[in-house]
Amino acid sequence: MSQRPTYITDANIWIDLHFGDLIEAALSLPFRFLVPDVALEELIVPEGKRLLALGLEIYAFAPNQVKKVLQLREAQQYRKLSTNDLFVLVAAEDSGFDLITNDRALRRAAEKKKITVKGSLWLLDELVRVVEPKRLVLGLTRMIQSGSRLPEAECQKRLRLWGRQDIKTTG
Repeated sequence: MSQRPTYITDANIWIDLHFGDLIEAALSLPFRFLVPDVALEELIVPEGKRLLALGLEIYAFAPNQVKKVLQLREAQQYRKLSTNDLFVLVAAEDSGFDLITNDRALRRAAEKKKITVKGSLWLLDELVRVVEPKRLVLGLTRMIQSGSRLPEAECQKRLRLWGRQDIKTTG
């Protein structure tokens, strides 16, 4: 039995998925999604407790990791990152799991640390496994309309791809 791929997530991913009405679908994928407790506390819409009930898991920090975050904050090496972003960065770095975020500054910091970074569009590409393309078009459109900062060309490419696909069943 193989382990499910595990990802560290930032709060902005769950906000995008909320506006796209795709949270339940994302949490049905064969992945484990972890979020630092401080990032979860950021979430008002969607509510963090609801996400936990649906299967999102909390990434627990050891005392030395909290100290590491505080040292990074004091050193001001990552001035563009909030303290919560630093928790997400440390979780991804220390766990060795890929990071899912749309935050540009967090993405750049993670890439400098050689952490693999994915975003909402990658997650939508994965959702093709469990969601009809028409629903993905609607979800991505709603995400864009809600103000998500996703690359326009990549969004348009997906909207064209999913909009053209017929719903096919295999049997």
